[in-house]
Amino acid sequence: MAKQNLGPPPSRPQDYVDIAWVTSVYPSYSAVVTVDEDFTITLPDEPVDHTMFLLEVYAPGMVVTVSVPAETRLTVGTAAATTLYPGKTGFFGFRYSATAGAWFLLSATSQI
Repeated sequence: MAKQNLGPPPSRPQDYVDIAWVTSVYPSYSAVVTVDEDFTITLPDEPVDHTMFLLEVYAPGMVVTVSVPAETRLTVGTAAATTLYPGKTGFFGFRYSATAGAWFLLSATSQI
């Protein structure tokens, strides 16, 4: 059951997970941008541990390169830049780690 995956296991029938608690412990942000030139992603300022950021980038009329900030740590299968073709959308997923003191690019993919 999802309740047990989001915090301490409920121990009484009336226990529940408070969404305010979940979002305060695991903050998440998302945004959508439309670009018509090469674009460098800007990540949220002052993140806390576990912060997630999901970004959708749409390139309506020309080939664009979407880049992550230089200080972003890459993970297996990701790259510092992704090419988007006209009329296509790219999706990028990031997570902040206080342990590493850095943002990690967890996923980057584009529409075919």
